[in-house]
Amino acid sequence: MKILRNRKIKRNPFLTLSVFTAVLASVFTLQAGAKVIKPESISAVGTKTVTMTVGDERELKVSMSPVRAEDDYLDWEIVSGSKVVAFTDYDRNDDEVEIRALKAGTAKVRCFIDISGKKNKEVIFTVTVKKTSNKSAITRVGEAKRTVYVGDDFELKVKKSSGLKDRYLEWAIKDEKILRFDDYYETTGDDVEFWAKKAGTTTVTCTNTLTNKKVSFTVTVKEPAAAITRNGPKIRMAELGDDFELEVNKKSNNVRDRNLTWTISDKGIADFNDRETWGDEVEFLAKKAGTVTITCKDSASGDKVTFTVNVVPGYDDDYDDD
Repeated sequence: MKILRNRKIKRNPFLTLSVFTAVLASVFTLQAGAKVIKPESISAVGTKTVTMTVGDERELKVSMSPVRAEDDYLDWEIVSGSKVVAFTDYDRNDDEVEIRALKAGTAKVRCFIDISGKKNKEVIFTVTVKKTSNKSAITRVGEAKRTVYVGDDFELKVKKSSGLKDRYLEWAIKDEKILRFDDYYETTGDDVEFWAKKAGTTTVTCTNTLTNKKVSFTVTVKEPAAAITRNGPKIRMAELGDDFELEVNKKSNNVRDRNLTWTISDKGIADFNDRETWGDEVEFLAKKAGTVTITCKDSASGDKVTFTVNVVPGYDDDYDDD
């Protein structure tokens, strides 16, 4: 009696490739031979009379006969009222299109079969746009006058009505030498970030482009009284052999770490613990008992902050080896 055993079938890669090529070729042949179905007629989906409010968006749609006809043969155009409504994108060859209401008035939007001899097969939508109501209102959030300091980043905000889209709220700065947008790509919406560049006063305006309603802020930018201040007490104590850190507070974001340089009056008593000798915080090493002055200076403003460090023997330094 023979025992049947599983045997591995050795595959011929050339045969596999040939089969795949043949299948692929047959698919292309079927596609090439497929008949393109062209629309014979179209009709509106829903009502052909549309009412909108300024700022609203709405989809217009048609159905085709035969049902599986190609919608690439359809075309849309605004017959009248091009200042009343506008298409939201550039795709006009579809069975649906989206429009946006720009201003009060009436417009006619036409969809037709773009085939020679069938252009009279069309659907015309009549769109009536009404003025906006309080749906598009905006109001100021917070005080109209603001004071910030050079280097600060800050936010201005308006309150918008429910349904009002952020893209209709555009912000502008009267004097961009004093302020700039914190992010040049984010200049629309109900809240926007700004950055104070230099001292002065300017106006920032948020405009509702649907109604041309404006909300303004007056922003005064001042120079900070001091670029840096001491963080913690002036007089410090450090034990011999210990490392310790000194830190300053930057009074605005305009103060750069690279401009904050540190100096030591006597490096025999204390020295830098590593190669970092600049920035708002630096580490030091207590080398010898004594008193030393350590200074941080902002090279941009000339402001200085000093620390007095008393290095004392550690508690373990007085024991007797004997």
